[in-house]
Amino acid sequence: MIGPKTMNRSWCGRPLTICAVGIVVAVVTLAASVSAAEFSAPDALMLRLMSTHNVPGAALAMIKDGSILLEKGYGFRDVAALEPVTTATLFNVGSISKSFTALGIAQLVDQHQVDPDAAVIRYIPELRLSDPQAARAVTLRQLLSHTSGLPADEEWPQQVPATRDGIVSEFASMPITARPGTRFQYCSRCIVLAAYVLERITRQSWEAYTRTHIFAPLGMTTASFGPLGLEQAPPSPTVSS
Repeated sequence: MIGPKTMNRSWCGRPLTICAVGIVVAVVTLAASVSAAEFSAPDALMLRLMSTHNVPGAALAMIKDGSILLEKGYGFRDVAALEPVTTATLFNVGSISKSFTALGIAQLVDQHQVDPDAAVIRYIPELRLSDPQAARAVTLRQLLSHTSGLPADEEWPQQVPATRDGIVSEFASMPITARPGTRFQYCSRCIVLAAYVLERITRQSWEAYTRTHIFAPLGMTTASFGPLGLEQAPPSPTVSS
């Protein structure tokens, strides 16, 4: 998603590019009265997956009909110190944060502040694409659904600019590899552009909007932005699972 800085992380051997901001979320502790025997299968599955993918620590929540059936931490959040993952451990959710950009745009659609099927240049007139015809056609809906015709992540420069303005400036030099609306191509920078539209319309940063209109109403009091949020978070309390 879209923070002032972009991170490149590697998980399970695959690069994860976070072009919005990495949001870190703590699971709210709502312990359910469920015996361990009822959930031996999830335990076995989690341990097997962690072993297969060399994951030192993970957390699991099972939810049914709006109720949390199981919350549990597995492994360690700090291997050297043998500090366990608990239900209060913070995780960087990476590209899941793209859904917050989509929700923010959807809120603006509900408020009739933006048309998802209008050309993006209606909201960012200075936007330049390598194909002027595509520039007049690409919509917010296509950006959010990865069908804008802009290339997939692996075709963009590996070094991601440190600012959103820098990321948006890259669009002018990138080829259009499909007619807008015709092909799915996973494009993280396209979500940054959608967030740029949100900032232009609301006249506030993506972080400020998300904190006020998404985190606060949902009671996400421990959610924060980027690696600094993880570093400044208080130590996770030891919570028995």
